[in-house]
Amino acid sequence: MSQLQIGLITLGALIILAVLLFNWWQERNIKREMFRRFESPIDDVLMDEPRVSSVEPVEEFHIDPDAVLEIHQEAIPQPEATEPVREDIPEYVIEAEAAPAEEIVAAAEMAVEPEVQTQTSPMTPEEQMLAEELAPEPIRLNDPEPVILPPKTLPGSVDPHIDEIAIITPGQPCAGAAIRDALQPLPAFQKPARWLGEDAGGNALLLTKEQEQVQFSRVIAALQLADRSGPASGEDLRNFHAKVEDLAARIGGALEWREHGDPLQYARELDQFGIDVDVMIGLQLQAAGGVPFAGTKLRGIAEASGGELKEDGQFHFIDANGETLFVLASLDRKPMNFEMLRTAMLLGVTLLMDVPRVTNGAEAFNQMVLVGRKLETGLPSKLMDENQRPLGDPEIDKIRQQLKILYSKMFARGITPGSATALRLFS
Repeated sequence: MSQLQIGLITLGALIILAVLLFNWWQERNIKREMFRRFESPIDDVLMDEPRVSSVEPVEEFHIDPDAVLEIHQEAIPQPEATEPVREDIPEYVIEAEAAPAEEIVAAAEMAVEPEVQTQTSPMTPEEQMLAEELAPEPIRLNDPEPVILPPKTLPGSVDPHIDEIAIITPGQPCAGAAIRDALQPLPAFQKPARWLGEDAGGNALLLTKEQEQVQFSRVIAALQLADRSGPASGEDLRNFHAKVEDLAARIGGALEWREHGDPLQYARELDQFGIDVDVMIGLQLQAAGGVPFAGTKLRGIAEASGGELKEDGQFHFIDANGETLFVLASLDRKPMNFEMLRTAMLLGVTLLMDVPRVTNGAEAFNQMVLVGRKLETGLPSKLMDENQRPLGDPEIDKIRQQLKILYSKMFARGITPGSATALRLFS
């Protein structure tokens, strides 16, 4: 390596070392300047939380009353007797000579962070109007709270979940005879329609001939939107609306609708909901080995289990309210009667439960399974589902879970299983 190359390398190293030293020195000076300037934190009025006007004194900081008095007397010139007192001078400064030292110390402590009083220029008319609009309204504690009256309840025979409802309120009570005359001619509806009058006592009565002398304060009209035969038609809805509006005009009453947006679309959705939850649970009992069993034996077990043979030819198992929980029918669905059961030999029977029409579905299903087990033992026969598969405890538990799902859907729709509304919808 030549001397020139060695010299160049040495020179480059020295230059780099000098640059590094210069950068270190400059950075050191900058840090010193930053520490000097920012030795104590600077308050940021936008970021600090609001503080009260008085600040508690720091323990290490002691105020000499005499010094405070001298500071204020030197910093603030004393006004002459003939000069009016300036409003912007704090009161504790004006009375400094007469005030005792303890009060001056307290005033000095409060003056550590005094409230700033800004001098505002007179507002223009536009600014005055804007300030009045933005000013909060004064709170009047003595003003009474507004009383919100609840809407009048509907009679139990109508339900907004499945009915299109109209309420007509005449200017004065109207006789039932006048309302019946105004309804004529009444169109024929494919779905059940109800015309009710509400008397002075709040009783909702059907507008029949027996009620012609009664004075009614409200008329309630309801058209059922769906049942097991399908949804209400557009023609039914048009005829119903036209008749209600005509009745309101004839008796001079205010008309109020309780409807669901598009009634026709709602009727179709209600019908689809009915299809989804309209389930019939069936448990079959078939004679073991194909050997038929006697009808008299079937009758004895059914009646001992609480069944009652009705005119429809089925044994009904009824709850405390007289509502049918489930029925026992012949496998071929032929009606049974006492005369036939004396001589008949049956190959099987079926237990049927109409799910949406039963209030306590889980309990009713458990009772139905219990009756099925009794029949299975006493006839003898085999308990199966509708697909001819034997029913054990795991299969019965699956049916219970399906029942919970169906009833949850009904409750979510606002329709209680086994209620009057459910009985009308699933009819």
